[in-house]
Amino acid sequence: MGDPKSVSVPAVPADGPTVPVPAKPVWNSLEVAKILVSLVTPLAVLLVGYGLSSQASQVAAARERQERAREWRSQKQARDDAANREETLRLAGIQREDGLREAAEDRDDALRGDAVAREEAHIRDAEARDVAARRETLELARLSRILEKRIEIWDKVGPEIYGMLHRMAALQRKEEGSDAAGDAAERAAILDRLNKVDGTIDAYRSYFSGTFFRLYRGLQQDIRTALHTDQIKRGNSKCAYVGYDRLVELARRELALRTDPLMINFDKRDFPDCAWWQSTQG
Repeated sequence: MGDPKSVSVPAVPADGPTVPVPAKPVWNSLEVAKILVSLVTPLAVLLVGYGLSSQASQVAAARERQERAREWRSQKQARDDAANREETLRLAGIQREDGLREAAEDRDDALRGDAVAREEAHIRDAEARDVAARRETLELARLSRILEKRIEIWDKVGPEIYGMLHRMAALQRKEEGSDAAGDAAERAAILDRLNKVDGTIDAYRSYFSGTFFRLYRGLQQDIRTALHTDQIKRGNSKCAYVGYDRLVELARRELALRTDPLMINFDKRDFPDCAWWQSTQG
């Protein structure tokens, strides 16, 4: 059996022996090619379609992956931005809290410094007041001792001076020549008492002011002048009496611890020869 599409028929030659002639094929190459093309084309189309479909799927998958990656990056960026904002806010909050705390600490330090400064000022003021009080106490004690000493001295010399002036007034009232020997003895006694008073005043001179001492010296000079001259008999011993009044007034002031210079309100023309007045004129 051969190819069913081709039949080999023995040819009968016209003259001579028959020679077998090959049979003509039923399908030629064009038809075969057409058949092959018709068979291959769908397969090729199928393969190309499959390849295109696979490529499209891959492209779509790649695009989807890119979209997912982009979305992930966007979400990650958003999360990072949110985290950064949160961190920035947290740091800003911490910085603000630190600033507030530092400001509060600075205020507290300033308040403590002011309180310490006020306390130190109060302490200094209290110490200054204590020092001033101690000084005042010491000064008062010193002045008290001076006052006690002045009173003690004046208790000695005040009555003596007044007694001398009283005896001088008694001599003035006596008639001239009535008792010359007695008058001389009285003058000597007055001078003796005056010398004792001088000794006391000189010994305690530092307890009285210079004005008091000058007034006493003027009074002493007037008394001595009156005793050694005839002023007593002429009734012209008013300098001694006025000097005594001024001395008593000044002593009263000094016993009150007032040691300012005494302003004597007498005109020099009224007592031009009074030593106590001249002693106050510097």
